Amino acid sequence: MPTRRIDLTVGVGYGDDLDKTERVLLEIAKAPPHVHDEPAPLVKVSNLGDSSVDFTMRVWVDTKNAVGFPMAITKEIKQRLDTEGIEIPFPQRDIHMHQEG
Repeated sequence: MPTRRIDLTVGVGYGDDLDKTERVLLEIAKAPPHVHDEPAPLVKVSNLGDSSVDFTMRVWVDTKNAVGFPMAITKEIKQRLDTEGIEIPFPQRDIHMHQEG
């Protein structure tokens, strides 16, 4: 197969602006020169997780670029979301202690 579809999941905080996050992630997805214009890159909310709102980023690349793409784009995602003030949350638990008596 000459092309490969790459799907990445990016989780952001529930308090973040989802429209802004979608725009930023789509800009990131379209930026690399080896990402195909057709099918067009796609970024959409795909899951409401325990600790994050998850986006799926879907791009098509030539097979020769498929292995390195996720690693390179992941660094770009982290740096750009930090710059934009968009949180990448980590799992947290609230523990409530009740005292009897």
